[in-house]
Amino acid sequence: MKFDREVKVETQIINGYYFTERYPGDESIEVTKEDLDVCADAVEHCRESILKMIQEIENELNENEES
Repeated sequence: MKFDREVKVETQIINGYYFTERYPGDESIEVTKEDLDVCADAVEHCRESILKMIQEIENELNENEES
């Protein structure tokens, strides 16, 4: 299973905030409420995609057990 393009882009957005927060310094940025909203939306979408993948894998495993 692979992540779709949108999820890949969103993980890059999330990762950018993580790196800046984890390693503050000269390259630190000031985060606005709009930035937080974008990041929160990206996290939620990635979470939903992962949960969907987990469900698909579990369904596939259950089907194989029943066969």
